[in-house]
Amino acid sequence: MQRKHNIQFYEVVSAFDDPHGFFNPDPQGYENRWMLVARTINGRVLSIICSDEEAPIHRLKLTNTVEDVVHLDLKLINPTTLHVRFKARRSWHFVDDDPAIIEFEGNCQLPE
Repeated sequence: MQRKHNIQFYEVVSAFDDPHGFFNPDPQGYENRWMLVARTINGRVLSIICSDEEAPIHRLKLTNTVEDVVHLDLKLINPTTLHVRFKARRSWHFVDDDPAIIEFEGNCQLPE
């Protein structure tokens, strides 16, 4: 990413934290893809194309919340309800201990 776009990966991911950033549907019309327009921690304004699944996965891995995402399923039930099914593995801390598994499923209410 550094050579092709002249930006570090951590700076791109920081744009997802911009409280004034906004998502728009993909400008080329692809379903399940979005364009985020947001400011990075270094003050640059970026437009980032990502899929429904990529954005949260990048965030979870970069913050070391999880090492691997085993499953992520997002399904829009209606305009205000998103069904989420998620399973991920935490990082290994000790050789003789299996890493913890984070798993949940449920509906998330979206703002109207």
